[in-house]
Amino acid sequence: MNEEKELKKLIKSNDAVALKNCFGILYVKYYKLVCFAISKYVKRKEDIEDLADETFINVFNNIQSIETSFKYYLIRTANNIAINFAKRKQFSVQQDDEDIPSNEDVSASLSYSELISKLEKCLKPIEIKVITKHVLEGYAFKDLAKELGFKEKKVSSMYSYAIKKFLIAEGEDYE
Repeated sequence: MNEEKELKKLIKSNDAVALKNCFGILYVKYYKLVCFAISKYVKRKEDIEDLADETFINVFNNIQSIETSFKYYLIRTANNIAINFAKRKQFSVQQDDEDIPSNEDVSASLSYSELISKLEKCLKPIEIKVITKHVLEGYAFKDLAKELGFKEKKVSSMYSYAIKKFLIAEGEDYE
């Protein structure tokens, strides 16, 4: 992660212009991932996009306090913002006794639930857990190994094998 190393260096240097440029690169790189993570809790495309922007603003405003990897911090922030939004939305729907219109759901890309369904067709639950924790939640293999009680090398191999198995099941080439 060259960008993450650069970001940490820029945070220490307090070069505001360079920091904004680096953050812009990370925004472009991780925007879709943040939207995908939010789609686990929120279905309306407009809400997902608004919450993704809110996530990046929140992360940028707290950039000095990031002690973990940028990606992990970003995804955790996105999840927290989405969960809070969903709770507020659920509360207001209960108060108003109205249903959220379903015709505005995200349909342009694969949703979280659709991805999990596809993964469940060809992968073991432990493989799904490794993929989602690593890709969507930003866990390093080292941290996953501790959590699962495996060696880091085994978790890394399990991840690579699961990705390969999934891509083959989907009819895609694995390189």
